[in-house]
Amino acid sequence: MTEPLRHGVQRYRVAQWATGNIGARTMRAVLEHPNLTLAGVYVHTPAKAGLDTGELSGVGFDATGVLATHDIDEILALGADCALRTPRDCDFGEVRTLLSPGVDVVSTRGEFHHARATPGGLRDNFGPLLRLLAEALSVPLDSVEAVGEVATARHPT
Repeated sequence: MTEPLRHGVQRYRVAQWATGNIGARTMRAVLEHPNLTLAGVYVHTPAKAGLDTGELSGVGFDATGVLATHDIDEILALGADCALRTPRDCDFGEVRTLLSPGVDVVSTRGEFHHARATPGGLRDNFGPLLRLLAEALSVPLDSVEAVGEVATARHPT
């Protein structure tokens, strides 16, 4: 969970979810941010499991000692404050899995903040999907919010 105050500022533990084009960029931002700690990284490609996140982040990063995993349970066991989800495809089941233990989820996926622009079924069912997600997790519907280009689902504390 959140690390103790250091120089008056809390450091939030972030789990990066996916390491493609956007994921590599957001992971670099986490590594560079003074108030964030990269707790772990989930990769969809089994061949990336075990690689150091410095390597997955791109040019200019040394080894971090944080190894990528393809095991969702390993990510959940980290006790991260937040999962930064940047996958190619939207999987509401994954979001529900992350929210269940109380992890906040931040996503770049358009389904969370441009619902009316998404293809047919999802666009038409977005409201009911959010209600279903909120009910399944016993979280208030207003805890799922879109801000700018990032959607965040917060679990009540």
